[in-house]
Amino acid sequence: MTIHLTELIDKHYESLVDEITKDAIRQITSYGDAPLRLTAERIERAIRAMADSIRLNEPDILKRHVTAVAAERQKEGYSADELRAVIQIMEQHIQDLITQTYKNETERTGYLALTDIIMETARMFVSVAYLPVAAKRDE
Repeated sequence: MTIHLTELIDKHYESLVDEITKDAIRQITSYGDAPLRLTAERIERAIRAMADSIRLNEPDILKRHVTAVAAERQKEGYSADELRAVIQIMEQHIQDLITQTYKNETERTGYLALTDIIMETARMFVSVAYLPVAAKRDE
């Protein structure tokens, strides 16, 4: 029997945090300007929220996390595009891990689809959280 996705994420948690943090710092200027530890802690919380949401079959965990993060980042001056970029980086690393781990096509495809749905949902929550900002800018 193969490992469940949340167990896979738990098993590779530290390396995922490290790799995603490094890519976020390299690819997103504002993340590169932030303290390394702060960025890593934020990535840790995001991965944990995603894994808990899957493990407990409770999408509201991810929704609450992303909505709260979006509100915090708005106050700090981060754009919605920056948050969506971090989500994209997370998605790529998790999908790479899935592709490397699951040799059974049905399992691999299912977990890739699940990851895609979760990350697309996270991007949607970011967009919804930033709607008032966009509306003010358009006035």
